[in-house]
Amino acid sequence: MSRAVNPPAPAEPRPASLRAVLVALAAVGFLAWITPYNDYDLQNTYIAGNLFPTGAMVVLLALALGVNPLLTRYAPRRVFRPHELGLIWCVIAIASGIPAAGLLRYLLPAQTALRYFATPENHWNEQLVPHLKPWMLPLGEEAALTFYSGAASGTVPWSAWRATLVLWFILAAQLFLAVACLTVLLRRQWVERERFAFPLVQLPIAVSGAPRPGQAVNDFLRHPLVWAGASIPMLVHGLNGLNLYFPGVPKIDLHYDVTRHLPTWRPWNAIGGFQFHLYPATIGFAYLLAQEIAFSMWFFRAFELLQRMVMVNTNLATAGNDLKSFAAHEACGAVLALLVMVVLLARPHFREVWRRARGLADPAVDQHEAMRYRTALSGLSLALLGLFATLLQFGLSPLMSLTVLAIGLAMYVAASWGAANAGLMMVQMAFRPSDLLVSAMGSRGFTPSDLVNGSLVENVFWYDLRETLMPSFMNATKMAQETGLQQRAAFRYGALAIALAAGLATVAWLQLVYDRGATQLAPSTFIGHGQRPWREVYARLDPGSAVSGLNLAGTLLGAGMFFGLMALRLRFVAWPLHPIGLVTIYSWTSNQFGPSFFVGWALKAAIDSSDAGNIYRYLPDLEAKWKEYNQVPFCKSHMNGTSALTSMYFALTRDYPPGTEIMVPSYTFFGAILPMRFFGFVPVFVDINPKTATLSVEHAKKVWNPKCRAIMGMHSWGLPCEMDLINDFAKEKGLDVLEDCAHAHGAMHQGKMVGNWSRMAIYSFQATKVLPGIEGGMGIYQTREDFERAAAFGHYEVCGQYVAGSPYAANALAPESDYRRYQGTGLGMKLRMHPLAAVLILQQMEDLAKQNEVINSQVRRINDHVCQLPGLSEPVCRPDQKRVYYSTNMLFVDEKKAGMSRAAVIKALQAEGVSVGAGAYPENHKYAVYAEPQWWHHKLDVPAVLEGCEEVNAKAINVALFRREVPELVAQYIKAFEKVWGQRDQVAKL
Repeated sequence: MSRAVNPPAPAEPRPASLRAVLVALAAVGFLAWITPYNDYDLQNTYIAGNLFPTGAMVVLLALALGVNPLLTRYAPRRVFRPHELGLIWCVIAIASGIPAAGLLRYLLPAQTALRYFATPENHWNEQLVPHLKPWMLPLGEEAALTFYSGAASGTVPWSAWRATLVLWFILAAQLFLAVACLTVLLRRQWVERERFAFPLVQLPIAVSGAPRPGQAVNDFLRHPLVWAGASIPMLVHGLNGLNLYFPGVPKIDLHYDVTRHLPTWRPWNAIGGFQFHLYPATIGFAYLLAQEIAFSMWFFRAFELLQRMVMVNTNLATAGNDLKSFAAHEACGAVLALLVMVVLLARPHFREVWRRARGLADPAVDQHEAMRYRTALSGLSLALLGLFATLLQFGLSPLMSLTVLAIGLAMYVAASWGAANAGLMMVQMAFRPSDLLVSAMGSRGFTPSDLVNGSLVENVFWYDLRETLMPSFMNATKMAQETGLQQRAAFRYGALAIALAAGLATVAWLQLVYDRGATQLAPSTFIGHGQRPWREVYARLDPGSAVSGLNLAGTLLGAGMFFGLMALRLRFVAWPLHPIGLVTIYSWTSNQFGPSFFVGWALKAAIDSSDAGNIYRYLPDLEAKWKEYNQVPFCKSHMNGTSALTSMYFALTRDYPPGTEIMVPSYTFFGAILPMRFFGFVPVFVDINPKTATLSVEHAKKVWNPKCRAIMGMHSWGLPCEMDLINDFAKEKGLDVLEDCAHAHGAMHQGKMVGNWSRMAIYSFQATKVLPGIEGGMGIYQTREDFERAAAFGHYEVCGQYVAGSPYAANALAPESDYRRYQGTGLGMKLRMHPLAAVLILQQMEDLAKQNEVINSQVRRINDHVCQLPGLSEPVCRPDQKRVYYSTNMLFVDEKKAGMSRAAVIKALQAEGVSVGAGAYPENHKYAVYAEPQWWHHKLDVPAVLEGCEEVNAKAINVALFRREVPELVAQYIKAFEKVWGQRDQVAKL
């Protein structure tokens, strides 16, 4: 059981290719141009619509399912790589909201609706227009009137729009810069420290994955269950679409008004309108979420409805706006509490950010971020100062400006937290940044300029966060990381896409409305949302509002509930409520998607509960598969490789008394040796062959003594030991042979699978191994006696008697087994593999041989070239051996023949972009635990030096492996080695 101490560094993120940038920008331009026509004229499904933008996914699928298969067949070298697909999705996703709710949807209609809908009865011209700064609206009434009625010639009055658009775009640019910098400052905390799941990015990541050699699309897109799931909404929406044109086609109604079935008397009248909407995509996302998140999204919607009824019934509030405002302030309190929680959890990270910005921390901390931390802090500071100054120019007071910025940014953080942590496609909040301030001071405490100008600013940037920018930036960082793209490229071209989308979409918007007239377009956008901010602010002015203790109480209640739920989640592992539900407790989002979250949660709960007792069936499935693969009579899954070794040593206690010595290589992971001390066994350290890094039989002959009863070989880095020589030596000395196959899944010696050359053997499925299962191990046994004793040691369940169909039945020991009498306890340990690990291993086993071949073929292409260079060689693999590669392509540097030091070689290769590091690996005989006799049955004979270990650790370099075909990268690595060796004189001076 072994692992590398210094594995090769991960491959560097790749820059954006020119063709990917051009495709992304072309898609952004096209989507931005057609969005106004699609969304507001044809009124089709929104091209963006939420934080999982439809347009970005359609383009990605078109490339993965249409373009790439054609390129695979006719121009395989031109296939779009994962990092290129990642860039295209990132750029489109970042810019997707600009033509719609992210900027223009709530800007252009509101700017013109004030004058168009102003009448003598509503007093807007007298009460609102005089308080607006001139640049807040297009110049003159004619531009507003023809916006709604249409211009006779269809010509856009650009002279009226130019100044106001420039000023609004400056404000938007400052805000977008602030959220981009804030994203950079939070990314590492959320991605690497708190490890948010980013559910909205998982599908794009899966679609962007590279296909296997010889395949046109990847495994995910080839899986029948993917298309079975996709067929459900396709069928539903297909039938409903046909029904619009052919009424005889059946319609599946996904929307139902529940209100008509509710009583109209108190307190039921407090509920108001309540509709039941089902969205298949939301049900799918809800199923993929953690149960407590999906549960909370519908629970708090139901809680808010119940809260309304209680408040009306107890006369705390009247049905109507009081109830809605109270719930909105609860959400505001939850958002502020969330911000406090984010800051508290991120304190160590922010300290590191500050140290790095001051140049006191390792430059590697932020080298792969979208921008350096110093740049991000500077950019955020300048953006906030610019925003404050611009808001003052827009007519807001300093207090109102600071409040809008502080709470507004908190809302963006909350929306990003909900998207990244909970996978919310749409995060809407029923309050505005100024609401809390107005509730605390009353609207009469502010000037009309404060309220009127602030209302329009809040309407544009904070009314509807369904397509807001910060969550898209955050999702782009995750997509870039997972597809191997430079985050800097995603942000750089994302910013360019924002500018392109803003320009093209503005032209398309204005051309559409002046040609058709906004009254002929989507009424909810141009009539409803166009008037809404002016109606709301007019109510603040006339009659105005006093200080609202009820709303302030709602804010405190929301914050208190948020902190309380977080405390309960930290205290109780299985606490079922997640505070994310409080953020959207009252909003259009919760009303629209609450039922879908309920269905997704209920399906997941039902399936999980029905399968709970059967989840362990995957363990005997894996064991049966592993027996077949290795052609062995018995095997047992274990928690990890170390527990498999511990069980193996326990099995030996049937035959070996305490004080028995076992010969083991010192060049291995400590977990392969230390567990033997629990049973009184003592290791004898054997050196390795410096040409193979595997156990040296010649040295074993020198250190053998009569106390030795077994010898264990470790197949280092996937290279088989010389098992024929080990077995010959063992037969001569009467030793049992054991094998540590932790690195060697699929390796063979003389046509026989490793693990089959010994009495017992173990495999590891730890996350970095050839066959990873996060964590797991497997023991292989040639006799029933060894199998039963090893199994009973850590698996109480195998000792029982079970009815047919039980997941334990296939695993149970034979009825006549002596160990059956330990039913219910086993022999005291619980070392069972997690069933999820078994599932992961089973899923990968089918392709293990292919995966090994892909890795081997690329290693061979590299090594066949570079090992011709002076002083460079690879471990010797005999012709009758078939090796695999675990973790690294290990090479040896003979400094004398190479004419340069190993350190210089590594430094030069790294400068050429090669992922390489020194190949230092543990030498167990140097650890203190073996020199201290109190831990052992008797004192060990610890060698001072093992020359083979010393030589390998002095010469080895670890070069990265490639798990998929990357011929261009293989060629670059070969060129890098040749370049370094061609400049040996200069490199030697490094």
